[in-house]
Amino acid sequence: MPILSPTPALSTLASNNPVSRLREDRNPFRRFGPLRPLPLLHAARSALAALRFLPIFTPRKTLARWRSQRALRAAARDASHAVNKRTTKHEFRLNGLTWHNLYIIQDLRRINMFLRYIQTRMDKGDTAVSHAIVPLERSFAFLADNVWSVYNILERDVLFPWIARGVEQPAVSRALHMFSKERQRIENAADHAHERLARLVCATGHTHTSAGPCSSNSTFRAIRNKSSRRRHKSKTPTRHVRGEQDGKARSEKAALNLRHGYQPEEGANLTFSTRPINADDVRQAVVDITKIVDDCENLHETKSGLLYPLIANTFPEREQSQLTLTLVYSMRSTLAKFIITIYHQAVEKQSSRLHWNHYKREVPLPIRVYTSVWRARLYDDSPLGWLRSTKLRDITR
Repeated sequence: MPILSPTPALSTLASNNPVSRLREDRNPFRRFGPLRPLPLLHAARSALAALRFLPIFTPRKTLARWRSQRALRAAARDASHAVNKRTTKHEFRLNGLTWHNLYIIQDLRRINMFLRYIQTRMDKGDTAVSHAIVPLERSFAFLADNVWSVYNILERDVLFPWIARGVEQPAVSRALHMFSKERQRIENAADHAHERLARLVCATGHTHTSAGPCSSNSTFRAIRNKSSRRRHKSKTPTRHVRGEQDGKARSEKAALNLRHGYQPEEGANLTFSTRPINADDVRQAVVDITKIVDDCENLHETKSGLLYPLIANTFPEREQSQLTLTLVYSMRSTLAKFIITIYHQAVEKQSSRLHWNHYKREVPLPIRVYTSVWRARLYDDSPLGWLRSTKLRDITR
């Protein structure tokens, strides 16, 4: 008996049947045809394979950065959860730490922008931009010696011991230890980047860098070991941590003073001829500074999201204000004026109403009035003042 084909009416009825339509929709690739899903499956399989074997093709230093940042965030979350269970919330009054970090990140971004501009010009065949490396190296050295290292010393010797004494919990101690390890890793990376910039300065034909003469190998060795040597030798006295400010304690604060870098003698031979530098070295310097900027931003986000709320939830505002005075008295007067000036620069660059309100609340009016005077005396003529005031098109002049 021949099989009769369904009539048009029956086929229309079958297509309108919800059960049959559901049975047809079980195939997600129905509309693409029989061979269209194969490229999609191959692409998905390749992506999974790439994610599976990503650690094999990733450099070891990059993996170490990822693992360190992941462990830091996990430890900070554990400490925050442990403290939030038993404390009451207060207002965060140590906004100077935030402004200090913001200024470091802002200047690192600007140095990275100038280096990228130099790299672009050199890729186009313009070798006349080689001499622009010299002021950038001096700006990076001045930032590392007078802004970055000051923050690291105060955080290591004043802030973290204060937190450890106020919150005696294993989770908090582990978080502070992880913060210290991440800070040391970034310090070592900054020393490596500074050494690369100093070698670029010497490659241009200049006789000296901010760390010393180019003819001596000890100059680059001093740059390479600068942070580790500072961590061992420049510890803030205990009297500064406790807030005791006698005459002897004030005289021992020479470690926290402005450093102007290496200055050649008056009779030294400073004649040089500018030579073109290798574009690959500039490109590698850009890569190093970019990693440092990313690491500083990630560390600042972790502190702002986990460490600073921990401080606000644990310590009353009166104790936080006392710690601010301790941090200020840990520096000599010249450096303290310079740090307050960079606070104003960071808030002005950020242009946030919240930061301006905190700045007006925490910085007294007489200090805000004298900030313009300190800026003219200490900041405008410094390498950091040059970095902020120079435009991108004027860097090669």
